[in-house]
Amino acid sequence: MKVGTKPHPQILILGFQDAVAQKIISAVPTARVIQSLTEVEQIEFDAILVKGNLPEVEPHLYALVFADDPSGAGFGEILTTGGRALVKYGDTTRATEFEVSEELPGPLLRVVTEKLMPLVRQHTTHGVLGTHFMGGRAGYTISQVVPWVSDTRGRVIAGHFPRATEEEECWCIPPDVVDPIPWLTAALEVWNDRDSSRFPLVGDWRDRPVWRTHEETKLTAELDELLAERTRFEETTAVREQRLRQNLASARDIADKSERLLLTAKGAVLVGTVAATLEILGFRVEDMDAVLPEGQEREDLRVSQPGDPEWVCLVEVRGLAGGGAASDLSRLERFRLLFFQETQSTPSGCWYVVNQFVDLDPDRRAPLMGSSPSDVEVFAQVGGLVVDTRTLFRMRTDVIGGTLQQDQAINILQTQTGVLTYPAAAGTSEKRPRGRSSATRSGP
Repeated sequence: MKVGTKPHPQILILGFQDAVAQKIISAVPTARVIQSLTEVEQIEFDAILVKGNLPEVEPHLYALVFADDPSGAGFGEILTTGGRALVKYGDTTRATEFEVSEELPGPLLRVVTEKLMPLVRQHTTHGVLGTHFMGGRAGYTISQVVPWVSDTRGRVIAGHFPRATEEEECWCIPPDVVDPIPWLTAALEVWNDRDSSRFPLVGDWRDRPVWRTHEETKLTAELDELLAERTRFEETTAVREQRLRQNLASARDIADKSERLLLTAKGAVLVGTVAATLEILGFRVEDMDAVLPEGQEREDLRVSQPGDPEWVCLVEVRGLAGGGAASDLSRLERFRLLFFQETQSTPSGCWYVVNQFVDLDPDRRAPLMGSSPSDVEVFAQVGGLVVDTRTLFRMRTDVIGGTLQQDQAINILQTQTGVLTYPAAAGTSEKRPRGRSSATRSGP
């Protein structure tokens, strides 16, 4: 007399996260989560569900193996006359066209078509199932892997194979399958045809096709179609979401290496980014370090306007760990005098462009030169404009997006003195008369 016998099927669960393991436990009469095969007597169980590589389990166990890595994931031994051999992912294929076997049992065909293929189509590279002999021995397999999905060359991406006899088998499920329940349900239905004592049908007998009425069959088919439609929608949406997230990550990476350097960079990188930004806004920009002899200190950039060749602006660019410095305004005054000595005219404007508090979140940075209003006022009297790179970033974004035209951007920068505001405040006292927008033949 047997004592302690539990209902079949009795399932071992290995390698799954707790939440997924609990779903599996709820789906079958008897299940046990293990960390190691040494915790149980395997003979008491019918099948094992594994996330990762299949360990050396006893031959009577059916296996459902969900790979977590397409490179080298192992599914256990296959019958061979040449020695011990493992079925595992080895080579890869970049196929975009696939063959789904129509000879699969109905439950398996359904889950492959509805659950696996949408995932397969998301990827550009797929692992190929192959037989790998151990210990350098060669031979041929007695039982080949039965393909579920293969590429146009016949290489198997997903399939199953007999383990120790023609009855027990291992299902090889590719990575990225999140929910094992549809696969477990299909496996139990298929394995019921192999061994109904170990894998009795579970659930309400009234749900089985043979005991349904015509109306129940009709409504069940409609429900199945609705669920399949929802699944297809969810899978299609998941594909779109993944693509959008990938595109967003790519766009973020590009921005980090271009316009967002206005908010993160210092030195020559920041100067180059400011120059590129001013060109996008519609100005002509000259890098003075590339023009003047080495060691001759001048402003970083000299800016002109295509529509007004007499308009010239000197630009000093700084990236600072702290706030904008009044001493930098004095530097620009010296560059202004040097410009007069060189051209006998005063520049139309002087811009102090600053990426301040460079290590802080842009939204947490203090107003530029907020602690030096008197210095800014003196600077404004000679056509000086203090420009926070945060403002330049927003202007550049709006010009590229089409909400700000280049002539508008040029006008904003040309007609303001003091601290640049954008959008420009109507009637602000920081606007300077347009009559001072071009270089004049006078003293500094």
